[in-house]
Amino acid sequence: MNLRPGSMSLGWVLGSGRADLPDSAVDCVLTPTPSTDGVHGRHCRLKRDLETGVLMIISDGRKIAIDGKHELKRDRSNERQPPHQYQRALLGRTGISIGDLGYILEFTGLSQATQEEELAKARGLRSSAALFMSPTPANQLYSYFGYAVKPASYYGASSTVSYGLSESTGQPVVLKKIKRTSSSFRALEGEIKILRSLSHLIEVIDHSNRKHQKDYKQGECDEVTLVLAPPAPTTLAGIVQSWRHIANDPTPLLAQCIHQVASGLAYMHGQGVIHHDIKPDNIALVSTSPPKAVIIDLGHSEVARRSNNHYLGTIRYLAPEVMRVKTRGSSEYFSFPVDVWALGITLLELLIGKRIVSDLGAAENRAELNGYFRRTDRDNYDPAMASLWSLTRRMLAWEADKRITAVEVGRELEERFPAPETSRREEELTPTPTKRQKYR
Repeated sequence: MNLRPGSMSLGWVLGSGRADLPDSAVDCVLTPTPSTDGVHGRHCRLKRDLETGVLMIISDGRKIAIDGKHELKRDRSNERQPPHQYQRALLGRTGISIGDLGYILEFTGLSQATQEEELAKARGLRSSAALFMSPTPANQLYSYFGYAVKPASYYGASSTVSYGLSESTGQPVVLKKIKRTSSSFRALEGEIKILRSLSHLIEVIDHSNRKHQKDYKQGECDEVTLVLAPPAPTTLAGIVQSWRHIANDPTPLLAQCIHQVASGLAYMHGQGVIHHDIKPDNIALVSTSPPKAVIIDLGHSEVARRSNNHYLGTIRYLAPEVMRVKTRGSSEYFSFPVDVWALGITLLELLIGKRIVSDLGAAENRAELNGYFRRTDRDNYDPAMASLWSLTRRMLAWEADKRITAVEVGRELEERFPAPETSRREEELTPTPTKRQKYR
């Protein structure tokens, strides 16, 4: 990245050059004589995604081959041409054929910190979002149905979660691999339906011929992979203790993240969906500058405006009305306020800087809950923090009908902590020949 291309929007143009244009109008001259060795003037491009660090090779109308098996060529007459036909992510040691010439692409041992600094300079700003790709990705990834996938980051009883990227576009994704059985069939179908309704689902990879619950015999299972976006480098669980040190003024950062989650919940509730499992682990922190938080893991979500299924969710985040059904055999139904309670517990953990062990929704722990709001530390003397404590108290109202709604949470935070206007400084580019703009 320290050898900048003529245009960051195009990337490094490779070819034999044009004798009638300054500097041959290419960034990397492959042959000394134009149009020899089957290499055309501006044959293809290498472009680095400035957000993810992924290096792409792109055909601009000329044929290129990758590892002798992937042939790429852009058809400019076809506006709907699929990206995988003309571009590909370069993910390690790669053989590249351009015309009659062959090359081997190698990644050097550049440090992560150096790469992040160089990409930040190229962007013209600093972002706290972690890069998806390391400077030397070759040994990290394996190919899986058109995606380059990292080893699993999270393991559950019946699923694993991995980060990956599309081999054709370079865009990061999350892959959730799930064991599907007769008993989990309907729950998985429900999760897929919810993800599609929220536009979180990119693709379902399912090569099984089993389409119905009855197709599974006792003990049989297969694997389904949900391809989701966007991935995030961490969750709120990862910053419970450290969020106050992330920024000079961290309170607006926290407030804006909670506002975004509340807005997401308000949308889900408007669609008739109860999440059931809001907690720091299920809130992805995509970026801190600007703040961006998203709700993840809809495996416990339910398309229902009321429910009495107390088996869903994590017990430490269950609302009192759920705990009454779980522990006392109550026949009452509960609804969207259970998600607001869980978000309130999440906010409380962030405010006190540690995870809470007790089930605060249980009647025997009500005094412990009230004790958190009798604190006399420095937060009480900070008006911004005091407003968050006040909001948390109303999110944790014991009776569901007295609890503030997700819409009201979002509205209050938006008024008290308006999101800052962000703008990205336009890249100052060295003037390039006018004809190069045809690649835009």
